[in-house]
Amino acid sequence: MGFILNLEEKNILEAINETYMIGTLISENDNFYRKSIETRQNPQGDSVNFYIKPLCEESKVFTTNKDLATQKYFMGQDNHTNTKALGMTINYQYLPIEDKIELIKNKLEGKLVIFKPRIKIKKDIHSQSNDSYNIYKNIEIIAVEELKDKDFNDIYFEKIPLLNYSCETFENKLNSEDYITFNEFTPDLEGPEYIICDDFLYLNFKLGCWQSEKRDKVVKKLMKDEKNNYQKIKINLSDKEFMSISKNIRFVSSEFLMDFLDQNEETIEDKDCQEICESKVENEANNFENPKEIEFLKSFETHTMDEGLLYDPIDLYNFHICLKTNLLTILTGMTGTGKSKLTRAYSHILDVSEENRTLLFLPVSPSFTEPSDLIGYLNPSTGIYIPSETGLTDLLVNASKNPDKIHLVVFDEMNLSQIEYWFAPFISLLEEKEENRYLKLYGEHVKCINDILYPSKIKIGKNIRFVGTMNLDETTRDISDRLLDRANTITLLKKSFVDLKDFNEDKMYENDYAKKSIKYQCPSYEDYESWINSESPYKRLKRSELEFFDDLHDKIIKFDYQKGVSFRVLERIGIYLNNIPIDINGTPKINFSDAIDLQVAQRIISKLKGSSKQFGPLIGTYDFDTEDVANSELLTLFNAEVAKSISPFERVKSALILKSKELTSYGYTN
Repeated sequence: MGFILNLEEKNILEAINETYMIGTLISENDNFYRKSIETRQNPQGDSVNFYIKPLCEESKVFTTNKDLATQKYFMGQDNHTNTKALGMTINYQYLPIEDKIELIKNKLEGKLVIFKPRIKIKKDIHSQSNDSYNIYKNIEIIAVEELKDKDFNDIYFEKIPLLNYSCETFENKLNSEDYITFNEFTPDLEGPEYIICDDFLYLNFKLGCWQSEKRDKVVKKLMKDEKNNYQKIKINLSDKEFMSISKNIRFVSSEFLMDFLDQNEETIEDKDCQEICESKVENEANNFENPKEIEFLKSFETHTMDEGLLYDPIDLYNFHICLKTNLLTILTGMTGTGKSKLTRAYSHILDVSEENRTLLFLPVSPSFTEPSDLIGYLNPSTGIYIPSETGLTDLLVNASKNPDKIHLVVFDEMNLSQIEYWFAPFISLLEEKEENRYLKLYGEHVKCINDILYPSKIKIGKNIRFVGTMNLDETTRDISDRLLDRANTITLLKKSFVDLKDFNEDKMYENDYAKKSIKYQCPSYEDYESWINSESPYKRLKRSELEFFDDLHDKIIKFDYQKGVSFRVLERIGIYLNNIPIDINGTPKINFSDAIDLQVAQRIISKLKGSSKQFGPLIGTYDFDTEDVANSELLTLFNAEVAKSISPFERVKSALILKSKELTSYGYTN
């Protein structure tokens, strides 16, 4: 049977595939016209359909469209994606149909099913109407949760957006009628009725109080007459009742929510109550917003595109934050992902160049074995200092004489030789305070004829940044923990070839593309330094997050006491979080949960290198049949509710899965 859809309804149904829902397997007590589980006959063998009753608000298209309103349930199929989410092994497909049905029942009956809708819309070829479609309400299971002592016939869940702002920034956006993006939220809902932001639950948003804007994402603003009505209450996001679905969504039962609000009625605040907010984080926009930095990042993005480079914007923002907060940043990844070209693009927007002696691209040679290969040496026979042909010493001297100019040194293919040999003096200097950061060329009391050009020591000022590019293959050397502890290590991921093709075609047909490219260049180090926030590195880290890092440290040191979370690492993570650029709308260029994920992957997980005998139980064993990792203490920690309340840790989990594959295949991970 075909369903009549107008264009707006069709667009909404297609957008629903990016949302999350919660439901349960229909039971005999539901008195529905279908059984909860039924056999589906296929040429390849019988398989199973099962039907899920939604327990949260769904798109109005399903309720207002009189044809679709008859299709009350979502259908799951025992395909690979769903059976994997249910923990089925690859042997499932070979079971008799009766065993398959029994397994599905055991996995789903009496439990909550968190899923993404998979709405399929196909033209009804048997209808004469152009607006007639066949609609399939399928699902992709994300997780299954136990919910004890609950009657599924009475339970209902509120879908609550989770926003990554400070309280004050969020309230400023509400009061100034700024548009707010609600990721993974159902596009045509009149809500949200509740919003979570910075450990507060905002409430009393009435139906009809939001004005929507038609965009690719769900974008709404609070209407003028509703600005004085909302309230807020402090919550504990680690409470298991606030079910963590993704970094953007929480589900909570209406029953718990009403009881919670009733019990805490006296602590509900009006919007003008700022005491708790001000004690947490001051206005991010006032503290960190810098229009010039945002303009710089826009120029960086457009220039990388001009140069034919295609990166996820978060990789560009991450690279920038790492450079401005750390003397050394290392780029790794497979050959050909554009590590050197990315650094050249950044140097262009920094306005540094070889001609001005503010930029040095230094190809590292496998023959480098000691610092003199890099910086030179004093000839004891002639008393003349002989600088290395690399040109590094000359650039460092120039940087010390011109502290108002940024200087950038790029060590290309940095690990072709053992870094700790030739880079040793710099490793020691990386953690020194600026006033103590001097590179010694020769002894102070040694006679040097050309000491005017090359003094006995050179100041390594804050206007210098080092970048290393690395390939990880059989021709390169391992990186020591000593170096990893002092650097941000970024792994660049290539975009898909389809994205590259689309990008090049778009660029080809935009005649004014070059005119659109912003060409702002950072004029001085003074400007660059103004973007660096030097406040306490612990400012953005809550007690619960510090406790999580303690747990992570304890897990790792059981297997290697030198690879835990050091004070230095946590301090650098805090500095990174303090320095996320904020745009003029008060929105961070990288949200907090993604930033934590990036930093844990770059500074902690990158140091886990060793044999399966040493790290097997910590990282886990990879099953190539089921594509699952078993017996991993770290994955168990990162999948726990307390971790989900901090970040989804998607990059961390991907890195751990890769390491488990290496351990399982080779007995060693690098």
